[in-house]
Amino acid sequence: MKKIFTVIIISSASMLAMAQDSIYKYNGDVISAKVTEITPTEVRYKRFEMLDGPIFVEMKSNVSKIKYMGGILEVFKKEQAQQQVVQSTYSAPKPMSNEIEVRRNRYVYKDEMYNERDIQEVMLKSKDNKIVYSVMKSQQAKKMRYIGFVGIPFGAVAIGSGYLALLIWASGDPSYSSFLEVSGACLAAGTACLVIGLSNNEARKKHQIEAIRQFNDKYK
Repeated sequence: MKKIFTVIIISSASMLAMAQDSIYKYNGDVISAKVTEITPTEVRYKRFEMLDGPIFVEMKSNVSKIKYMGGILEVFKKEQAQQQVVQSTYSAPKPMSNEIEVRRNRYVYKDEMYNERDIQEVMLKSKDNKIVYSVMKSQQAKKMRYIGFVGIPFGAVAIGSGYLALLIWASGDPSYSSFLEVSGACLAAGTACLVIGLSNNEARKKHQIEAIRQFNDKYK
């Protein structure tokens, strides 16, 4: 009777051992488990005594071999496991953006830096009517803004004429009024040029931003 009981125990233990997977680690540990998945970098399993429990994860680089139920043996080479870990951490390069990014007075397009004129050439190559129109308006406004510099000599003449008028007035000569007229006219002309220059500079920025928005909407 004892022999039969012993045989039953041994047979049950053998069947139990064959029904489980054994995970062998490089540090000598052996885990009784039910392997659920093997990825390029990980071994996922449930503990044999907790088959209804959570899934555990072991790094594949720590595992030397796995003995599956039924006696099938899978051996892992440490070099290959480490190489797979390195490969798995590699991330594909970020796709190059087709959008134009504004950085103060410079522009970034496809990871390259452009000035205003060069980025306008890029946008003109799109041959999109709306984009081309906005770029052309920006270029025209840029040319018109230089009218503001014309106001500088007008301002100088206005100051000089005003100063002469003051001296002549101080001397009692009634002709000072003509110098005041010249000074006033030059001051008005200079102010008008300055206003035109500033307004066109704002228009240049506005049309440039609009062209970039249209470009990014089309190629994003």
